[in-house]
Amino acid sequence: MSEADIEIVELRGVTVYLSAEHFPVLIPTWFGNPSVPSVERFIDWLDRMAARAKQEGTKVVLMGDLTQAQRPSPEVRRALAHALDRFHGRNGDGFLGGSTIIGQPLMRAVVIMVLALTRTQINFRPVKSLAAAFERTRRLLDAAGIAWPEGLDPDTYERPKPPKTPQ
Repeated sequence: MSEADIEIVELRGVTVYLSAEHFPVLIPTWFGNPSVPSVERFIDWLDRMAARAKQEGTKVVLMGDLTQAQRPSPEVRRALAHALDRFHGRNGDGFLGGSTIIGQPLMRAVVIMVLALTRTQINFRPVKSLAAAFERTRRLLDAAGIAWPEGLDPDTYERPKPPKTPQ
């Protein structure tokens, strides 16, 4: 793993850990209140990772974690839907699919709303637990014939710690 495999986005009220240390499995972990700038930084990172995957002859799978995130505003939801459409147009062919862990039913509904706002079909699903995210990730990789990343173990995986200081 190199420092380039992990990016930390720290903006007012939100921190996002963007991990590619188990590439092609990408693990973004959100803390705080998502903002339009944080969404743009996330999509920029996702674009770079999908472009890398295409260069390497593979596809990325997203295994997000929103368990420590607050519900995004309508403005952020719209920005995310538009950003996902732009991403899909540029590098969607480097994206296999994924899931994001959301413990609260209301937040799962928010993610489903964002996906409904996109103009493209994205193979992405909210799940209730880390175990379910690992299971979906394994199914997607297996179906595409992509090897499971070395060192990514559901039994020993540790989520990033929340930021120590409020943003």
